[in-house]
Parts: sequence; structure tokens; C-alpha cells
Amino acid sequence: MGELMRNPTVMQKVQEEVRRALAGHDKVAEGSLTNNLHYFRPVIKETLLSCEIVLLGLLVI
Repeated sequence: MGELMRNPTVMQKVQEEVRRALAGHDKVAEGSLTNNLHYFRPVIKETLLSCEIVLLGLLVI
């Protein structure tokens, strides 16, 4: 979440995509999100990869 906060443009785009995917749904179901989040998935994946690299770097030192 911190990475998204540092990039407000990316955060806004992700929020819009999630809101569009959930529009008209009373409850959030995994099935309703899996096919509709084409921008969100790579953003989260990239964030997790960057965190993993930092953690690995700390373990090596």
C-alpha cells in the first residue's frame, strides 16, 4: 500500500479499475475480480517483487 501511496497516478488508476469491477455488486466475490483486474494484478506483482528483492538484500548483508 505504501508503494501505491508514493505513486498517486498509479493508485488512482488501480482504484478506478477495482471500483469498475465491483460496480453493482453487494458483496465482493473472488470470481468477480479475477478476470476484470488487468492493471491491478501487475501492480501488486511488481510491488511484491520489489519488496522481496529488498528483503533478500537484507538477508545477504
